[in-house]
Amino acid sequence: MARRNTTSSPPPSRSAALAALYSILRHGVAVQPALDKQLGAFCPDVRDKALATELTYGYLRHKGRIDFILHSFLAKPQKLPPLLCIAFGLASYEQLFLDRVPEFATRSWLLHFIRKSWGSGLIRLANAYMTTLQDHLVHLHEEDFYRQDACSVVTFWSRFYSLPSWIVSLWIRAYGEKRAHYLAQTQLLPAFLGLRINPMHYEADALLQGIGNRPELTTIGKWGIGCERNQARHVFSNLDNLYSQGCLSKQSLAAQQVMHFLQVDHLRGPIWDVCAGHGGKTCFLLERSSEPLRASDVHWLRLRGLRQEIQRLGLRNIPVALARADHTLPWNEKPGCILLDAPCSGLGVLSRRPDIKWKRTLFDISSLQVLQRKMLDIAVSSLSPSGRLAYITCTLNPAENEDQIDTLLREQPGLRCLGRYSGADHPELREFFWAALLEKK
Repeated sequence: MARRNTTSSPPPSRSAALAALYSILRHGVAVQPALDKQLGAFCPDVRDKALATELTYGYLRHKGRIDFILHSFLAKPQKLPPLLCIAFGLASYEQLFLDRVPEFATRSWLLHFIRKSWGSGLIRLANAYMTTLQDHLVHLHEEDFYRQDACSVVTFWSRFYSLPSWIVSLWIRAYGEKRAHYLAQTQLLPAFLGLRINPMHYEADALLQGIGNRPELTTIGKWGIGCERNQARHVFSNLDNLYSQGCLSKQSLAAQQVMHFLQVDHLRGPIWDVCAGHGGKTCFLLERSSEPLRASDVHWLRLRGLRQEIQRLGLRNIPVALARADHTLPWNEKPGCILLDAPCSGLGVLSRRPDIKWKRTLFDISSLQVLQRKMLDIAVSSLSPSGRLAYITCTLNPAENEDQIDTLLREQPGLRCLGRYSGADHPELREFFWAALLEKK
């Protein structure tokens, strides 16, 4: 990355966003860890943090549209230094989507950054680009600009809805043009802030009553609530305290919806969460079930986070193991239920993880399918008689969802399917999980 001394840096929010985007797009770092690192380095002020977050996530959501604009108004932008290309794109995002940022402010930080980082030779190019952008600003929000060369539906959607063309093609084949169109529109929206009230906390009932039936809230079950992120502080004036005291947890509404579908209150133990991660689903189970529970994951840092979550929420301790779900599982006893939240392409959570669509490839999906099938085979062989297997993904791809379960049922006659859940039937949640509940005969 270019020099990061204070004389060459734009204002704090832009510096943080540029550095985060560079590490995301050039080095493959996940969006939130990349952003957290740069917020700590550049943004002590809460307002700068908020703007940097909006810039980073917004740019990633709309990168496909912005790239098309860059190629329309610049000659060979791919030959520019990568960080400079990101800077042009970030300035474009500001002017297209942030009404409160005046044009002169965007132009000022962009020109200053270019002059200090690369000298004055590119200033004329940047000035000309910003002027052209302003001249076409109204048309850049209209569909016709992205259809200008009579392109195909796939190409138009790829440009306008900011999606790689292979994802557009996959969704049209899998769900039909009408449903795929809605999915493409929805993934551009920011994800809801999903919250889960801890029913075992002594203030849980009072918190629930205090919220009431507020129209800005979406509810899942009794204890799940969600809202636009900018509304959370209006609903909970003491949100940070509620979280630190173990009364609230952050968990997407779609993930909570899946857990309700699985009827976790009625699952027979011991329950084994074999891809536990940081413990969202594990803690959901602990808050609602007294059945014996085990958890494992391949990453020890995630397991450390899981233990911290259990402690923060005041839940009972459980056995935790570092283990691969595609190898022999680490406990000898046969579980009564296995929860397999499998690694997947993540195409159902693009509103929360917009970086995924610029990293995933069709090759990734092929390798993930092989891994998922290994995990399913190990899970089935590990189940006790009459045991249940809950298979979950957060992707919109039948090859990782329906096809995996259909193949498993054909090859394992000792299994039966008790039900399937498709997040594509619940588009109001803006995230799309898929699940199947199987039983070993």
